[in-house]
Amino acid sequence: MRTLQPGVGEEFLTLLRLPHPLAIESMLTSLINDLAAAGAPCALVLDDYHVIAAQPIHDGLSFLIQYMPPAMHLILASRVEPPCLWPSCARAAR
Repeated sequence: MRTLQPGVGEEFLTLLRLPHPLAIESMLTSLINDLAAAGAPCALVLDDYHVIAAQPIHDGLSFLIQYMPPAMHLILASRVEPPCLWPSCARAAR
């Protein structure tokens, strides 16, 4: 993140290190706003996603997908089909 523009993601990292972190959506909003303001193309690569079992992580990634800036790309690598992360898919499953 720091290679995009100085300061990108700094508030997110600070919030992540709090002894009692905020809701993941609040922290991700800070990161999304920084990335959108930077405007530079970027990619988030998540490898071995099949290892993730915690629903809050899936929910956070779904939130990120829903609100990520247009210049951001997500590359997700997993050995199994990940849970439905796209908001439209999650609504249809309910």
